Amino acid sequence: MIRKLIECAVSSNGLALEHAPPSFQEEKDIVVMAVGNNAEALAYASDELHEDSDVMKAMVSQCGTTLAELPE
Repeated sequence: MIRKLIECAVSSNGLALEHAPPSFQEEKDIVVMAVGNNAEALAYASDELHEDSDVMKAMVSQCGTTLAELPE
């Protein structure tokens, strides 16, 4: 039940990862959800996931969306 709550929280607001128990900050799928919502959530992920390729792809995807929304 707590996993579903964490998934819901980080998919709605990636920065909610800050308040997740450390065990969830180490879970790749949770971190990918969080970073996919807000790239700044990477700050709350475990150090081991900072250079993970899937986490980086989610972050770049989120940042790319943000960059695409900038006015020309």
